[in-house]
Order: sequence, then structure tokens, then C-alpha cells
Amino acid sequence: MERIDEVTKRILTILEQDARTSYTQIAKQLGISETTVRNRVKALMKESILKGFTVRTCPEKLGKAITAMVGVDIGGETTPEITNKLAHIKEVSDLYVITGEFDLLLRVTCENISRLDEILEEIRSYDFVEGTRTFVVLRKVKESGLS
Repeated sequence: MERIDEVTKRILTILEQDARTSYTQIAKQLGISETTVRNRVKALMKESILKGFTVRTCPEKLGKAITAMVGVDIGGETTPEITNKLAHIKEVSDLYVITGEFDLLLRVTCENISRLDEILEEIRSYDFVEGTRTFVVLRKVKESGLS
């Protein structure tokens, strides 16, 4: 796929709003054939522009009342061994290698402050962790869940 044209952008927008939208519905909405939609989506997936379809849940309604962003300073090179250890903590939903004051940024969702404290202790227990800083989310203003 050489470039993304307006039709493909509109297909992506529709799928971002509701990934369950059928190819037939998209085709009707855009005034194009279902085959065109199907071929465009297939090409987007082949090029890893569209990485898949997923379900987004509301953590709060699933008993995960706390969301926190945790900056982690490892004081050195970020290796797959380091990121894998942290990524395997079940409450770590996102993990980013970043620039700036910290080397890594983790999004943690958990049941309560006590559990967050346990998770932070686990993170700090690793030899490679030189320090952390935690930011507890008070309110979500915008969260798209999209890249």
C-alpha cells in the first residue's frame, strides 16, 4: 500500500469508532462496493497499518478502580529482559521506552491503592530499577485506546 487515500482514511475512521461495523455497512456509508472495503481492510492488515480488532473494557467497572502512570529509571540500557520482566506484571497494561527523566513509562490498572503499593514494591525490587515516580490518575478526560 503506497499511500493512504481519503477512502481508506474514512474506512479506518469508521472502524476506529466501531470495529464491529460490517463491510456492507461501511460500503453503504461510503458509496463504494463491499469488495472494495474488504480489499482495503485486507491491504491495511497486510501492511500492519490495521493491527487487528479488539475489545475495550472499562477497568473501573471490572473492579480496577486505580490507574497510575509509573516512570521507571533503570539508569542504563533498556533490554528485552528488563522490559519483559515488567511487562509480565499482570496489572501493567502498557509499557513504553521513553526519553527524558525516566527510561520507561508504565500504565498500571489495579483494584485499590494497597495493590498499587504491592506492584510498586515488586517493580522496585528488581536490581535494574534505580527509582520510580508514580502518578495516580484522578480523572480520565480523554482516552481513545487507539494508536
